[in-house]
Amino acid sequence: MPFHQVDISEKPVVYREAVATGRIKLKRTTIELIRKKKLEKGDAVSLAEVAAISGSKKTPDLLALCHPLRIEEVQPSVKLGDVWVEVTVKVATHEKTGVEMEALTAVSAALRASTPGLPSSQSGS
Repeated sequence: MPFHQVDISEKPVVYREAVATGRIKLKRTTIELIRKKKLEKGDAVSLAEVAAISGSKKTPDLLALCHPLRIEEVQPSVKLGDVWVEVTVKVATHEKTGVEMEALTAVSAALRASTPGLPSSQSGS
């Protein structure tokens, strides 16, 4: 069966919004390093926010068959728990197709960026 991109040419342009949330579990000592901005690359929360924005805009480059969209709004939010980092991202636009994949990609990129430079003994639990 051949693959093809879905034809959206006849769909109307309407407001589209998606919100995605993800969480990564880490050791307490790792969360403290993040809180104190003591990771090798610095402020992991700010880095995660920038990664979310960039990730949402790069979705069609990363996921096959996703339509390139004009992303009008990306609102990342990063929360730190005792043993987790949680990222929620809202993505919005006026387009012919939804932004769910962009929101999911943004969360994934942010979570991966929130833990740069961790010693292997610090990551995971």
